[in-house]
Amino acid sequence: MSRTLRLIRHDCILSLLGGIFAVLIFNLTASESQNQAAAIGLSPFGIGSCYINNRSAQDDARWIPQMAAIGIRMMRTCHTAWDNVEPKEGQWTWDALDNQMRFMASNHMEFGGILIGSVPWDKEHSVGLPVDNLPAWSNYVFHVVQHVGKKVKYWEVWNEFLNFIGPK
Repeated sequence: MSRTLRLIRHDCILSLLGGIFAVLIFNLTASESQNQAAAIGLSPFGIGSCYINNRSAQDDARWIPQMAAIGIRMMRTCHTAWDNVEPKEGQWTWDALDNQMRFMASNHMEFGGILIGSVPWDKEHSVGLPVDNLPAWSNYVFHVVQHVGKKVKYWEVWNEFLNFIGPK
């Protein structure tokens, strides 16, 4: 056999072995990713809630454990509404939100956040979308996002834009 044919065969064999090795590595990596996803219970399904069933960890305790038991691992949001975290101007209350986030984590639930609402202490400016007092709204957004940090990966801005904005 000529030297050229031997080199071509050698290159073909190396290419074939390289291809097989690449496929094996890809399959091992994909399999490892699937095992990791299964280990943490990832699911394509999530759930949301009405206001009454999502104001606090106590509300969530009535139904979240059953959702977790059937494999749901994503909740639309904890109660991040403006009036929940700043009921009086400049007075930030995080206990209810922190308890709810801990409860969700204890049930292996991820959750998003919704930037929404108006506050009772600023009725004059709570007529627009989201409100007419953009400095106060910006302050709310900054504080709530800073407070929850990396616990929330995805934020939704407002919900049902005609709701919760007072009379027109």
